[in-house]
Amino acid sequence: MGAADFDPEGQTPPYATIHIPTLAALEPQLTGNEVLPVSVWTGSSWAAAGFNGSVVANPQIALRRAVGAVASAAHVYAVFLNDADADGVRDERDNCPSVANASQLDTDHDGIGDACECVSVNCDDGNVCTDDGCSPLSGCTHANNAASCDDGIRGTPAAPGSARELPDPLPASSRTLDSRIRQPTCGTRFPITRATTLSADPWRPFPSAPAAVTRSVRAIC
Repeated sequence: MGAADFDPEGQTPPYATIHIPTLAALEPQLTGNEVLPVSVWTGSSWAAAGFNGSVVANPQIALRRAVGAVASAAHVYAVFLNDADADGVRDERDNCPSVANASQLDTDHDGIGDACECVSVNCDDGNVCTDDGCSPLSGCTHANNAASCDDGIRGTPAAPGSARELPDPLPASSRTLDSRIRQPTCGTRFPITRATTLSADPWRPFPSAPAAVTRSVRAIC
């Protein structure tokens, strides 16, 4: 946010007051008398100086701000603001600190930026007939697509986002017993097997389990 070199390097005056100028573009994100940690240049990297400064009026530039602090020695000092996503908005004020969003757009005004509304949100509904997505305003979306899929309803027409299957060959009142049959060739015989229980007969024992009865039926067209 700002840095300054105070000379002579290493001089130890009795607790001198320093003012570190701040960048004009970042000053709107500062609050008067806000306390911020000060860093010092070690010659190869920045390290914590061990003291804090406060946001005050810049004594040398009118209408500007600076971070004032009391230092025990003259060094190169700086003040940094946390900005994890490097979008120019400090984390404490960023409505989406994990994703860069310099505009801070928040369509639904809920305090969470549009860039973060769909982060870590799973909108997969497990349906291959829909394309899943996420809208910052309405949340998860599921739009019909052109996939060839079966919705489990027999006889529904082929259409994008619907089932791709043949219509029923017979009226509902005349359908065969086997729901797996879609459209047999007219006149073709096919077997229908189902379980049935035989009636009690005094001349032979009652069967211990249902018997399988197979009938041959002809497709009606």
